Amino acid sequence: MLQQLGGLWRWLQDQSPAKQAVIFVVPVVAAALLVLGGLVVWSVASPIISPRPTVVVQANPTSAAPAPTTARPAGQPTTNPVSPPAVAQQKPTVVVPPTPAPPTATPVPEPTNTPTPEPARSAKVVNTDGQGAIMRRAPSVSAQRVKVVPEGTIVELVGGEQRGDGYAWRNIRDVDGSAGYVVVEYLQLIQAPPGATAVLPPPSIQVDDITSPVARGGEAMLRVVTRPGVRCELRVLIFGPSTLPQDGLHSTTADADGICEWKWTVPEDVVPGTWRYRIFAGEGEGRATREVPLVVT
Repeated sequence: MLQQLGGLWRWLQDQSPAKQAVIFVVPVVAAALLVLGGLVVWSVASPIISPRPTVVVQANPTSAAPAPTTARPAGQPTTNPVSPPAVAQQKPTVVVPPTPAPPTATPVPEPTNTPTPEPARSAKVVNTDGQGAIMRRAPSVSAQRVKVVPEGTIVELVGGEQRGDGYAWRNIRDVDGSAGYVVVEYLQLIQAPPGATAVLPPPSIQVDDITSPVARGGEAMLRVVTRPGVRCELRVLIFGPSTLPQDGLHSTTADADGICEWKWTVPEDVVPGTWRYRIFAGEGEGRATREVPLVVT
């Protein structure tokens, strides 16, 4: 036996390396195939060989017949069987789900009434590079020129836009009362905040009547015409006596015709000469001023 093994070993050593590898690999592959085949056969035959439990369907069980009562001899006491104590039957617990709270109503905000802004009633002359805007009699570049309105001047808007010669025009009136048309490009609208009164340019002030000259101790009178409803004031710029006249020089409001009028007494101790009075009409940015001379004799 040992001699046969030794001869086999020598025979293997005489073979080439490739044949030696084949000789060793073939048995290993054959053994692996046998093991794999056995596993496949077992996985297929196992459900067939293993016994399955048999399900036996029984009919409804009949109630057992009552046990026969055994007759007892006379005179033998009858014993009552003791009943087992009754087992208290446990009542099922009823779980009452909590009542869901009603949904909270989301408050709906009330619509806010936004006041509509008043249409602009005044504008400022702009974009003229300091040269001023040309006011014309009609909305046309060929219409007669009225005047040149300096840049920065606040004017009153009289009417809406009109088209002429390819331009948009607005009818305006300045503080001197001159009216005409100016190209919209040179006007910057002055828009008042919503709910506020529209901003107007300073009103014009025209002297309608004045008592001049007036003697010391005499009655003086000054009447001007301006925009109806504006507040008017009259002040003395330079005055000689220590006490200025108060009666008649109080603030007043222009009537429906735009008239403001003052009457006062000239103090007797005033120095004769020419005195200057300043007239104020309007308030804030829309305030206009004008000075007038009053000769005292």
